[in-house]
Amino acid sequence: MASELFVFTAAKGDARRHREATIDRLVGIEEIEPRSARAAAGLRAAGLRESRCWGSVPGPGNQSSWRRMEPGHWGLLYGGEKHFPWLLRVGHKARSKSLAKHLWGEDADGRTWELMFFFDLGLRVDLSLAEVRGALAYEESEWVPQGLQYPADWRQAALLDRFGSFEAFASEGVAGSAVAATVPPPSLEELLVGGRYKGPPGKPPRAPRRRLPPDPDRSGRGFMAHEETVAKLKEHVGPSFRIGTRGVNHDGTWKRAGSFCICEVKSITAKNQVQQLQKGLGQILHNRFKAQRGRPERVVTYLIAEREPADSSLWRELCEQQGVVFSWPERFNLDIEVS
Repeated sequence: MASELFVFTAAKGDARRHREATIDRLVGIEEIEPRSARAAAGLRAAGLRESRCWGSVPGPGNQSSWRRMEPGHWGLLYGGEKHFPWLLRVGHKARSKSLAKHLWGEDADGRTWELMFFFDLGLRVDLSLAEVRGALAYEESEWVPQGLQYPADWRQAALLDRFGSFEAFASEGVAGSAVAATVPPPSLEELLVGGRYKGPPGKPPRAPRRRLPPDPDRSGRGFMAHEETVAKLKEHVGPSFRIGTRGVNHDGTWKRAGSFCICEVKSITAKNQVQQLQKGLGQILHNRFKAQRGRPERVVTYLIAEREPADSSLWRELCEQQGVVFSWPERFNLDIEVS
């Protein structure tokens, strides 16, 4: 079935708390199975041992959208304040009052959010309401997301004609897209100044025929590696680890002995490691500048790779010169103090 896009909201009150409980964190199948064996069986069939999940209270509009929903459809979460923080792909759906009540309780009328859907992939994004309106061909101020809804088919087609996929559209709102390297890792000087200057171009370059691929950290293998590395870092740091801070777009924070620590995590392959680490270093330096404004304690910055890259000593030297700790999971015990 062709991929489709729906929009759901978690803008205030109960919805915000639900988001923290089951979107910002993964729900394990061991928590799901005692309340809904059918939902757990469906998740196992989809190859999932844990999932981000959401639900809607039954009603004509919500039920129509939920019946339309299929695995492979994408859900764009509106978090209020004219901001979309998540794009998530549906892996399974199930109806369960008992599971929904366990996860989210009941509303003032004794109803629960039993029209449930479970995601097999979640991409953190940074999309404004204006960007989404424009992509779906809405006029300015014409549309504000409410409840659970599918935009009209022609609006979705307009988005896909322009961007090619929902993932590619979402990548436009984040920190940029990586380009695969085709040359060996450069020297320290080349990392900073690039190749030999060849003089001004004789004519402007042609516009690209297709958009850059999605950010590796937000799709496919790169997303899984990124999330696994964040999980390893969280396990090492302990309960003080937090994902994200308003106004500082990074992968995690924690406090240690009067210091405020922030980190940027990067998935890497042999082909893209230079671009990913360059990008990560730029992000963490920018985020440190933002975090230091108005913050009395010292800000400590970490650039984390999923594994040791080629020329790791070069990257450690470069980061050290910038006051950044460069590490990967096997070095966490050596590089990251937690007390």
